[in-house]
Amino acid sequence: MKFFYLFLILFPFFCTSQVSDTVFYNFYGGPNQEEARDFIETSDKGFLICGSSSSFGQGSSSVYLIKTDSNGVFKWSKTYGGINADKGMSIIKTSTNGAIISGYTNSFNNFEYDIFYLKIDSVGTIIWQKTFSENDWEFAYSSTLLENDEVIIAGETYSNTNGNSDGLLIKINSAGDVVWTKKFGFENQDAFRSVTYSNGYIYAAGYSINHFSGSSKAFILKISENGTNIDTLLLNSDNRYNYKLNSIQNFNNDAFIISGEILKADSTLPQSEFRLKIDTALSVIWRDSAQFSAIKKGEYIFKHPLNNHLMTVFTLNGGNGKTAMFLADYTDHFYYNFGSTYGGLEEEQGIKGLLSSRNKLVYLGNTKTWGFGDQDFWLVMFKGDTLISDLKTKNKFYTDTTSLSPIQLVNYNKEKLFKIYPNPVSKIGTIYFKSSVHFSNANIEIFDVFGKEIYFKEIASLENEKIELNKLNLSVGCYTIKVTSDKIIQHSKLIITD
Repeated sequence: MKFFYLFLILFPFFCTSQVSDTVFYNFYGGPNQEEARDFIETSDKGFLICGSSSSFGQGSSSVYLIKTDSNGVFKWSKTYGGINADKGMSIIKTSTNGAIISGYTNSFNNFEYDIFYLKIDSVGTIIWQKTFSENDWEFAYSSTLLENDEVIIAGETYSNTNGNSDGLLIKINSAGDVVWTKKFGFENQDAFRSVTYSNGYIYAAGYSINHFSGSSKAFILKISENGTNIDTLLLNSDNRYNYKLNSIQNFNNDAFIISGEILKADSTLPQSEFRLKIDTALSVIWRDSAQFSAIKKGEYIFKHPLNNHLMTVFTLNGGNGKTAMFLADYTDHFYYNFGSTYGGLEEEQGIKGLLSSRNKLVYLGNTKTWGFGDQDFWLVMFKGDTLISDLKTKNKFYTDTTSLSPIQLVNYNKEKLFKIYPNPVSKIGTIYFKSSVHFSNANIEIFDVFGKEIYFKEIASLENEKIELNKLNLSVGCYTIKVTSDKIIQHSKLIITD
């Protein structure tokens, strides 16, 4: 077991599964928790996925970077940071085929939270890394590339602010040196969650929370490249609802799509998704909300060039488990065409999407159902050149969630019916069942990651019951073991390695 643990430290676990030529999932992570936050396509048509890991690195969490090939197959991984908590929140591609990662850290500067950003080459080697701090906490959430590899980092600062916090924008040059910093805010808690660049101007989106009234407004800012404030837009409907913006994306040269969530004024839980289209003067062209009332986290939107349809991804309460990744297709006026949930028995998150250079729809999220640890990076790719709305009629492109993950949400019981040892298992492993649990009969089932049943056995008693995994000839991958009796339904993850 010591040898196996060393293997995990050196080579993070990943799992790939797919359904015919339709959709495939990839999972990446270690024995603890990983959180994906952003990804880009690289010049070799692969992907760089940025986030954080508590499985690898030297701190309680480290900036975690995964490199894949064009099909999402793991190639290498890197960690960055210090001895405490480090989070990767954003990654952008540079003109030299490298990348700039930004986030935050409390590993340096007397363990205060600071903005942490670094530049890497095409194989993940650090070119430079730096922190930005003042006299209190700073956080970075988003970044965008300007000309000459200059970068705008957007986030939040608690240092010398007008209120509790201010929205923060930092411009850095290609060497990582700070060109200027700007703070924007009111007597509230203000933050920028997303930033983009178009035609010489910088556009940031976030929120402004008034803690005295409990209200939250959508906060949108336009500034010039030298940091001059051009215009500001604060938006909400009335005091019954709070708005938070998570994403601003270029729609074309004269418009932007902004998305986020609406919350009831007396609740911290999102009620529905919210989006608006604005022009370069920050005038609202249209606004839309409340397609789905069970939203868990705000959505991300990107444009499909085939017909300017808008692809969305967000986290939804429901699906087959506790939360699911939800993907949907809208027209450019946000008329709903089609959508579907993806996920298993536990919690899944939808984080970001993109259309690859091969016209493949690719989505990033996090999964607690599959993978190795408590939570893993999750990459979902459609193999067909298609819109999501096409998927409902073109079966060669699509298998719906019922086929992908047919196992329904289960009820847990504190007393476990079975255990797997070892897990992960290479060649020899056993599922042991607990004979002290009494019932009239039970079914033992094993499913692959897309819900296909590959093993079934009906038994009258758990006494002396065990399954030798080497006799099942399971392929390398991720599986779900499910035991159903008249009293208890339980499931567990099983990992088969080489």
